[in-house]
Amino acid sequence: MKRILLTMILIIAAFVLYGCSNASTSIIADEIAHEIDNGEIIIEHISGFYPHYLSIETLDMATNYVVQVEIIDKRTEMLNTWIIDSGEPIPSDHYRGYSPHTVHTVRVLEVFKGDVEIGDIMDIRQSGGQVGNLKVVNSNMIDFALGDELLMFLNPWGYPMNPTQSIYSLPAIYANPFSLSLYDEIGRFEDYSAPLESFHHGNDLVLTIGDLLQIAEDNNRR
Repeated sequence: MKRILLTMILIIAAFVLYGCSNASTSIIADEIAHEIDNGEIIIEHISGFYPHYLSIETLDMATNYVVQVEIIDKRTEMLNTWIIDSGEPIPSDHYRGYSPHTVHTVRVLEVFKGDVEIGDIMDIRQSGGQVGNLKVVNSNMIDFALGDELLMFLNPWGYPMNPTQSIYSLPAIYANPFSLSLYDEIGRFEDYSAPLESFHHGNDLVLTIGDLLQIAEDNNRR
């Protein structure tokens, strides 16, 4: 029964309200990690359910952050995805609502949407990973390499909106996309319609530099 409950919690973890970290929740997470630090490895297999976006416009409307980032660190930790308004964890039969998450720390390189600035540090969270003897295998989790530079559409708590549709590779030639008009003047680009490369091969959305410039303009980032 406990295993079933954990699986149900993890399936919707990416879109459940994640509260701000504080001293009490940090202590609880450390205690739980210690509790599961010994013994036989428990493996849980999950597959997250995410909204499927029909266009870049609908993806943008649901997104809080559209940022180009560099992966600078990676860790796995126990996070509570069932935090209520008071900040206290909702009781759970399995590790009090906590589950292993893989967290990639990133440096913001460019901002197209969202209340962040170039140089800010953010955490990108995904359900899955191993803490102690508890291992969660999330079929939708994407493991990034240190140094990767990617364009991401993120929700308020640092989860990709849909791992398949919300992560792209921004070519180095577009290092400063807000200066593309200058590049055009010297003939380096013919138009903005060339698609960016999706980080996931199953993505059916097409994102272009023109889309990014429109997103930036709509959100007063230009």
